[in-house]
Amino acid sequence: MSAVAWTLPGLVRQRYREEWLADLVGARDLELPQWSIVGGAAMAAITIDRTDTSVTGITKAHLVANRMRWAAALLGSAAVLGFGLFLWGGYEMLEIAPLGLGIKIFAFFPATLGFFACLGTLVVAFESASRRTGLLLAIGVVVVFVLVAVVTIMPFLVILAVPASLGAIIVAVSFTRRPGSPQQLSGRSRVLVTLPFTALALVIVAAGVLHIFVWNPLAKAPGLSLDEIYSAMSAAGEEPLDAFVMVWAIFSGAVAVTLPILCGIRGVAWFFTAR
Repeated sequence: MSAVAWTLPGLVRQRYREEWLADLVGARDLELPQWSIVGGAAMAAITIDRTDTSVTGITKAHLVANRMRWAAALLGSAAVLGFGLFLWGGYEMLEIAPLGLGIKIFAFFPATLGFFACLGTLVVAFESASRRTGLLLAIGVVVVFVLVAVVTIMPFLVILAVPASLGAIIVAVSFTRRPGSPQQLSGRSRVLVTLPFTALALVIVAAGVLHIFVWNPLAKAPGLSLDEIYSAMSAAGEEPLDAFVMVWAIFSGAVAVTLPILCGIRGVAWFFTAR
């Protein structure tokens, strides 16, 4: 029963939990099946109006922003996983193909949840005064789906789908009324929170590039210098620089640097809470 109550919004969670536990005690005294009480509680948790301000304790504009944050996080996670799988499909070469399949399946879940978060945001936006936000978000979702359709024909354009999906959400949210929240941080604090993650991402990108172009060739051809290795590759007609790796490095580095920049821009910075 506590687990069912935990799924409710915080404002009504304790009240419903106490009522349901009392119902369980009453059912025991009346010799009624307790599972019927649990089933009723689960049905109430499923059907409760989670957009009602008396249930959530926040305004519709704040609820729109919260749901769009979830959509951005979920779609962004799915996009990163899909982007990585597109640029590097080496799981079959390493005889760990099930891992690649597992990542594809795992990426499907945040993509699906993010899609439903967008739909839920649209419903709340059109029900409230945020119709402009809903219209912008709807256009953004259509653009993303068009890009996904194009990707099936020209897979390299998947690079455009990642910033387009996140950009559509952030631009749509930036037009909403700024919700009041106790979690708001100053511009300096927001940037400082993002810097460790940006630095870590840049370190990973740099280490990946060094591993592919420096450390791995030297390990595979001991006794040869890097110049000798690349000269031999050029003589054999092999391209020493992999375009996909360079695109990955440039794109990932740019995304990492973009995060603190977005957090420092006053117009959209409130979208990025501490969490």
